[in-house]
Amino acid sequence: MTSIKNLARTAIILYAICFFTNSAGRPMMKRSVSEMQLMHNLGEHRHTVERQDWLQMKLQDVHSAIEDVRTQRPRNKDEHLRAAVQKKSIDLDKAYMDVLFKAKP
Repeated sequence: MTSIKNLARTAIILYAICFFTNSAGRPMMKRSVSEMQLMHNLGEHRHTVERQDWLQMKLQDVHSAIEDVRTQRPRNKDEHLRAAVQKKSIDLDKAYMDVLFKAKP
């Protein structure tokens, strides 16, 4: 087991090395222009990929519009009648609700 004196001595030596190197957190050598451009391009690429992932996630919930009219199969008369009856029933329900709400004081 190491003693406290050895740990203190090691800490002082490491502090002295860090203090006298005087780098202040800056890199010791300057980077070349191509390296800076590469890092910039990497940052832009990461940002673009993040945006695309976000957009893809948001677009998963979106449903596409109805297919082109020419590619749809033609409706027969029964389907037209069924759609008209459903529309009438919805209109009647709305009229009934209007009368019901107007009747209440």
